[in-house]
Amino acid sequence: MCYAIRALSLLWFCSYPVLLFSNVAATPVVIHEADADTSVFKDLSPAEQSEYALVLLSILLLLCIVYYIKNNKLSKKLAEGQALQKTTDKEIYRLKNTLQFKNKLISIIAHDVRGPVSSILFYLDIQDDQCFDRETYLSLKQTMLQQLTAVGQLLGNLLQWTLSENESGPKKLGVFNLYELAEQSRGVLQGYYSLKQINVINLIPKQMKMHGVRNEIDVVIRNLIFNAVKFTREGGEIKIFTSERPSGLAIVVQDNGIGMDATRVSHLFELEDVHSSSGTNGERGSGLGLVLCKELVQKNGGKIYAESEVNIGSIFKIEFPSMMFV
Repeated sequence: MCYAIRALSLLWFCSYPVLLFSNVAATPVVIHEADADTSVFKDLSPAEQSEYALVLLSILLLLCIVYYIKNNKLSKKLAEGQALQKTTDKEIYRLKNTLQFKNKLISIIAHDVRGPVSSILFYLDIQDDQCFDRETYLSLKQTMLQQLTAVGQLLGNLLQWTLSENESGPKKLGVFNLYELAEQSRGVLQGYYSLKQINVINLIPKQMKMHGVRNEIDVVIRNLIFNAVKFTREGGEIKIFTSERPSGLAIVVQDNGIGMDATRVSHLFELEDVHSSSGTNGERGSGLGLVLCKELVQKNGGKIYAESEVNIGSIFKIEFPSMMFV
């Protein structure tokens, strides 16, 4: 204890000129070696001086350790603060984009739903008058059926998108027959593509099975068929088949419709570029379907991309790892 007290005294004595110099910078302080000779070392033997120095070094080491720990804590807090700031900035950016998308989506939905509702009201209003012939009646019926099919598709996409955004917990993965799933999607839209006299052919092998979330893959295939019908002229053809890829297997939906230019293709799956567009018979659409397709495909471990040429047609491919097919 005596040595520790003396060591602390010497430590204070040695640091005193530094403290004094920091307060009175203009007045230099000079310490003479003779003064140190008459300090606490004066009456100590060599062995005691060694012990004294050891205590002093221990205290210095302890101070260094304390300084390192405090500095490390401050560095961690600073890093956490910076990381929190980055996370906050990203979250703000994401929320802004989501809000802009929702506002845009609301305007698109309002526009796309208003048309079919107006058609139905007009049809009901003139029903009793019988002021139109059968040809006009069939034309009105076809128009309403196309519009209502589009609205049903839109509402289904909105429901699936909401479920996807609010999803929590593990997914319900399972094995299902891919051919039967494509047939089901084709059947749901049969009334729509029959009106345009479009031939939709399912060429997927009847025994092919896939591992994934069935209802999500169903939404994807149905959206791609609907999109193909929308942009294919009357009497056109749509094929659904599978294709071997270097990294797996692709589900392909191909049409011979009006096609798209490269600029449009490059923005098909971007949330920020969602907009309503007209089909070959004036059908309206929200543009939400392809964005939803991309999200659901990625959640199932796949990727989606498109190829198209104006007046030639479009090809949409959903690619999954080979291990997902049995």
